[in-house]
Amino acid sequence: MLDKQKNNNWFWIALTALLISLPFIIESFYTYLLTTVGIYVVIVLGVNMLTGNTGQITMGQAGFYGLGAYTAALTALHFGVPLIPGIILGGLVGAGIGFLVGVLALRIVGAFLAIATLGFGFAVQSILMNVPLFMGRTGISISKPTIFGIQLQEIGYYYFVLAVVILFILLTVSILRSGVGRAFMAIKSSETAAQAMGVNLRLYKTMAFTLSAFYAGVAGGLMAYHTQYISAETFNFWLSTYFLVAAIVGGLGSVKGSVLGAGYIVLVPYFLADYQDFSFIFLGLVLILVVVLAPEGMAGLLKKLRVRATLLLGQNKKMTDSNVALQSKIGMSND
Repeated sequence: MLDKQKNNNWFWIALTALLISLPFIIESFYTYLLTTVGIYVVIVLGVNMLTGNTGQITMGQAGFYGLGAYTAALTALHFGVPLIPGIILGGLVGAGIGFLVGVLALRIVGAFLAIATLGFGFAVQSILMNVPLFMGRTGISISKPTIFGIQLQEIGYYYFVLAVVILFILLTVSILRSGVGRAFMAIKSSETAAQAMGVNLRLYKTMAFTLSAFYAGVAGGLMAYHTQYISAETFNFWLSTYFLVAAIVGGLGSVKGSVLGAGYIVLVPYFLADYQDFSFIFLGLVLILVVVLAPEGMAGLLKKLRVRATLLLGQNKKMTDSNVALQSKIGMSND
């Protein structure tokens, strides 16, 4: 257990060090892409908490994402609300609506829950498209983000998002290791058994929806400031599908998988941009292969590879030690 914890710590330390240094060695556009990955990490963490850890399938995450984005953009545009309060407000609006959706969806499970959340996503996009306040397809433009009166440029915003990602990873790990996280896992394993053990299904299922929506709202606020332009067309069914695919391919129920999955849905389509039709085929094939051959996702696959490599190195070390001991005995007998 201690070795596993140590390996995880080294993974996060190495990844953080790499991400801190990357803006100094890559082009600014790739910094922009990595900022997008960071924002998607936040929302996929929320999807994983709801679907991967609690077993509640969601297909409407783009709706909460859009509500967070529009909250941050509209408050910045009309009231001059700065970056940090704006994304917090986006998260709170998402959480509030998520709480209501969670309450309404308490009696719905499985595919019916997926359809219900899908309907919520369609409803949100329809509102964003048709209510004049949200400017529909015209969209809303906002100025560059500022913190304490200092305007953030591309690299500055990248580091701000990186700090938010680290904060949300720590928050997620803390939640999952607490009694709340254990209640989530119990619900995923069996709602009947969880209820028999005293888990309040209404409380914890609603809490999972609320937390997941809060993550999505914060991510939406971050994206509004990142792109400095949002349009209702962005927050569609396909975006919700991408977020779910990221959680599945990265690894359901895995914090590390959320990071890998977010990177996957941002970077793979970009590098396959010259083969746009093929990119969708590739994404679909990878999803099928993961579900069939590696149900624990990329995080689970990497874990298996690490275990095998450790066993192989251990065997090689034992063989080396045995050879050294044998040679030593031969040498002593010759003397």
